[in-house]
Amino acid sequence: SMAGTTAPIRSSGPKPPTKSSRKRTVKGLRSQATRSAPPEPFSVAIDPSGHRLYSTTTTGTVAVWDTTTYMQVATVRVAGSPTALAVDPATHSVYVSDLNHAVVSIINGTTDKVTATIPVGDAPTAVAVDSSAGLVYVSNVPNVGVVSGPVPLGTVTVIDATHNTVLPPVTTVSGAGDNGLDIGIAVDSVTHAVWLAANQVSELEPVVSRRAGPDRFGTATAISGAAYDTQGADAVVLARSDTYPDALVGAPFAAAKNAPLLYTSGASLPLEASAEITRVLAPGKTVYLLGGASAIPASIATQLTGMGFVVSRLSGSDRYATAVAVADAMGDPSVVFLATAANYADALAAGPAAAHAQGAILLTNGTALPPATSAYLAAHPGTTYAVGGPAATADPSASAISGTDRYATAAVVARQFFATPTTVGLASGTTFADALPAAAYLARVGGPLLLTDPNALPSTASAYLVAAQSGVTKALVFGGASAVSTAAQTEFSTALGR
Repeated sequence: SMAGTTAPIRSSGPKPPTKSSRKRTVKGLRSQATRSAPPEPFSVAIDPSGHRLYSTTTTGTVAVWDTTTYMQVATVRVAGSPTALAVDPATHSVYVSDLNHAVVSIINGTTDKVTATIPVGDAPTAVAVDSSAGLVYVSNVPNVGVVSGPVPLGTVTVIDATHNTVLPPVTTVSGAGDNGLDIGIAVDSVTHAVWLAANQVSELEPVVSRRAGPDRFGTATAISGAAYDTQGADAVVLARSDTYPDALVGAPFAAAKNAPLLYTSGASLPLEASAEITRVLAPGKTVYLLGGASAIPASIATQLTGMGFVVSRLSGSDRYATAVAVADAMGDPSVVFLATAANYADALAAGPAAAHAQGAILLTNGTALPPATSAYLAAHPGTTYAVGGPAATADPSASAISGTDRYATAAVVARQFFATPTTVGLASGTTFADALPAAAYLARVGGPLLLTDPNALPSTASAYLVAAQSGVTKALVFGGASAVSTAAQTEFSTALGR
C-alpha cells in the first residue's frame, strides 16, 4: 500500500570534486588497479562485520574483496547481467539482482557460493535488505525494451530472507522512471518503511510498520501523519499528555469528528502539536479540549483562537462528568462501553470497538458506578458493554467483555468486534501515552488495538492475530522500541505470517 508521495527530487548532476578529494579518488583507483580490479564494476556493497566488499561486473560475476588487505579473494559467477547488490550483515548473505534474467541470486558470504536463485518478476533494478525484519525488497521495471517516456508501472518484490521465498502480493508502483532503469530502493530499519526512487520519491509501506517519535508528542504527531498524510482533518482533539482520565473517552469521539488526538502540556502548545494542528486543520475549524482548565489551561485556548481555530472545551466536575460531556457532544448514543477510570488499559482497548459500534465510552469508579454515569445510562437506555473486570462488577447488567488480564481483555474485545480486520494495531499496555492517539487512529480506520508487554507479545494477542492474519493488509506498532521492543514487533509480524 502506497503511504504517500513527495514531490520529485531533482538533481543538477554531481559537483566536481575538490582538489583534495580528487587526489584521494585517484589514489584509490591506482591502488585497486594494481590489484586487477574486475572489468567495469558498477555496483558495490559492503559487509562491514565480514570485512568484505562486493562488486558486480559486466562479465556476469561478483568480485569479492577483503577490505582490510584490499585484495580480491573470490569471484562468484551469477546470472548473466548482475545489476545491483545488497548485503544482510546479520547473515552475511549477498543479494544480486539480474536485470535481464528476472532473478535475484543469493551468495553465501561465508562460502562465496550461490545458494539460491529466486525469480522476481520483470526486470529487477535495485535491492534493499531490512535485516531486523528478515525481508529483502527488489524494485522491478517492466521488461518491455526501449521505450520513450516514463514506464507506466513497476513492481516491488518482497523476499522472505529466512526461507528464500517471494511473499505475496507483489506491489505495483507507478512511474518507474524515464528510461525504466533509474529505480533505487532503500529501507528504514527503524520504521521498516521502504523508499522507492523513480521519476519521483515514494514511501512504500510494508504490512507491518512502526509509528513513533522521540517522545509522546512526536509519536502522537507521527500517528496523526499516518492518518492524515494526504488529506486534512475536520477537527483536532487535544488531551493533556501527563495524565489520562479525561482522554480515555477520546478515541470514539475523535473518530466521530474525523480528528486526530494530539497532546499538549504546560501553558502553551508544544511545537509538534502546534505544527501538526496547522498542517491538518484549516482555519475556522474546531479544536476540542478534553478536560477543564486544570487539565488544559485557558492559555492554550487563547493560543488556538489566535491561530484562527474555534475552541470547544468538553469538561465536567470530574472525570466521570467529563466523559458524559463527551458523550453529549457525540449526540448521546445509546450504545455505551463502560471501563474503569482507575486504570487506562481497558478503556484503551474499548476505544476502537466503541467507534465501530457507534457508541461512547463512560467511566466507572473502579467497581462502583458513579452518579454521572448512572444518570446517563438511565436517560439513554440501550446496549451497554462492560470492558474489564472492574466495569463488569460496577454494572452487572451490562454485557461483560473481560479476560484474565489487560492483554487478554484487549484480545477478547478484538475478537468480538473485529473478527476479520484489515488493519490492526499494537501498543504498550504498561503506559497510556502511545496507545491513546493509536486508539483514535484505529477507531477511525476500523481496526482493533491490541496491548503488549514491552518485551514480549502476549499469547492471547498472538492467538487472535494468527486467526485474523489472512485479511490483514496493514499492521502498525505504535511507540518506540522502549515501549514496544523489536522482539515484540518481530513476534507481532510472525503471528501475522509476515
